[in-house]
Amino acid sequence: MTINHVFAGIAVADYDPALAWYMRFFGRSPDVIVTENESMWQVTDTGWIYVVGDPNRAGRPCSRSSWTTWRVMLLSLGNEGLLPERSRRCQGSTEKR
Repeated sequence: MTINHVFAGIAVADYDPALAWYMRFFGRSPDVIVTENESMWQVTDTGWIYVVGDPNRAGRPCSRSSWTTWRVMLLSLGNEGLLPERSRRCQGSTEKR
């Protein structure tokens, strides 16, 4: 299974203090400021971590991944009993979990 891109998200209840904390954690400002309450850091060539102010999801992580062989990945995860709760297809053949 080849994973091409990973986006790991952290929802926080209070964005401004969280932004300051993550800037200290990463030792730099965000690489991308998406909106007034969402920022992203590129941590590898194809790996990103984003922080978003969202009190309703705070404390619950989320992630987005893309694979070129989505069906093979689902079969591999299913064989291990590791299927995610939800899946959503977006932009052609890419799906979000």
